[in-house]
Amino acid sequence: MDGHHVTILEKEAVCGGMAGTFRRGKFRYDFGPHNIHTSHVHLLEFLKKSFGDDFRAYESVTRIYFRNRTFPYPFEGMESLKTLNLIDATLCVWGFFWQRVVSLLKGNFKSDGTYRTWLVSRFGQYFFDIFFGPYTEKVWGVATHELSDIVARKRIPVQSLYALVHAAITRRPKYHPEHSRSLNAYYHRNGSGAITDFLVNEIIKNGGEIINNATICSLIRDNNKIIELKYSNMRGEIQTIQADLSEYIDFTVLSTIPVNQLVLYLGEEIPNEVRQAANELDYAALVLLYLDLDHIDPLGSHILYFSEPEFPFNRISDVGKFSRDMVPEGQTALCLEVTCSVGDAVWNMDDDEIFAMCFSPLERHGLLSRANVLDYHTRRLTHAYPRFRVGYHQRLSTIYEYMETSIDNMWMFGRQGLFTYINTDDAMWMGIQVSSNLPMRNKIGITARDLFPKAFDS
Repeated sequence: MDGHHVTILEKEAVCGGMAGTFRRGKFRYDFGPHNIHTSHVHLLEFLKKSFGDDFRAYESVTRIYFRNRTFPYPFEGMESLKTLNLIDATLCVWGFFWQRVVSLLKGNFKSDGTYRTWLVSRFGQYFFDIFFGPYTEKVWGVATHELSDIVARKRIPVQSLYALVHAAITRRPKYHPEHSRSLNAYYHRNGSGAITDFLVNEIIKNGGEIINNATICSLIRDNNKIIELKYSNMRGEIQTIQADLSEYIDFTVLSTIPVNQLVLYLGEEIPNEVRQAANELDYAALVLLYLDLDHIDPLGSHILYFSEPEFPFNRISDVGKFSRDMVPEGQTALCLEVTCSVGDAVWNMDDDEIFAMCFSPLERHGLLSRANVLDYHTRRLTHAYPRFRVGYHQRLSTIYEYMETSIDNMWMFGRQGLFTYINTDDAMWMGIQVSSNLPMRNKIGITARDLFPKAFDS
């Protein structure tokens, strides 16, 4: 490992976090679909070389269930409006043009920085009210006027109703970087955890150490360098890792810990404004409901999104569609994602309550039948998505500036570590970039902001 002695402190009993895979009976499950669709060419080459035929390309089918019908997602030209009934389609178009008139009468449109205003200005009030608004509040668990417009700019594949119609007329769609059809999709036949297992084995094989069930307690500094980490092991005993300058030239800490927690490990000496900024950042949690079914392809797509409030979950992914090797022959498993907050009513529901809440509308709409359900169970994720509330950028800047000027030998990266919404491939690419640039970090003080400027824009 480039001459470094590597010690990994993993909070859970197994490595991988949200990119792990777990077994239950004859089924394997991922924590939601972690397919690889990446523009990082070198990463893709590495995965293909490492896994060969086990790393498979597939034709992704992603759709939205809306008004008792399904249509392709991301949006595809006039097909999206055709799927609506005549009244809804007319009101969507009328709402868009009315918004244009209002903007012209007011002069140049000025955004207030909220998700709601950004979407309404580009799609009209009606389309926002029936689709974007309800779906967004389900996904993030935040009112749309509290959510930053960065979420829309980064995650909405089509940037306006005009762009949607224009692409249909000219037959020249201009794909947003997040548009899944602009990239090939891949999946490991044994789930995303197989990639994690490979990396874990390589670390151990090359002399690295992995300590599971390790919870960080504190980071001790001497001037601008971390010289000691304290953590609690699975028995609750406090253990210490110290810099040994007689043995190591450099002592560097690489962190994927949620940034708002990491900064608090530095102790009472951090400035009040930094502590306040950390306390005002939060993450959406997820309850994942898994359904084992006695037949295959019940929904006709890899992922099916649900925008209407009647459905308490955001989307359903079909495990068997991604890989038939993860499910028994003639069967499949579905993963339903329900956004919540740690400790709220949904988080504290038992499995039977979650199942009843989610399955009732599916059965009512004729999408699934209780007779086909073999079993169900849940998993919970505490830090699924950063919540990009209005003003979060200023809070993050306060934390970043303090960390970058106060600590010379630590890098933060990953979805939680940078408080950014990235995919699995981006997280792996970040890890490669950080490890490759370790010498530069210690020589000239290069920071994560230098390596990943786009992540700091989101």
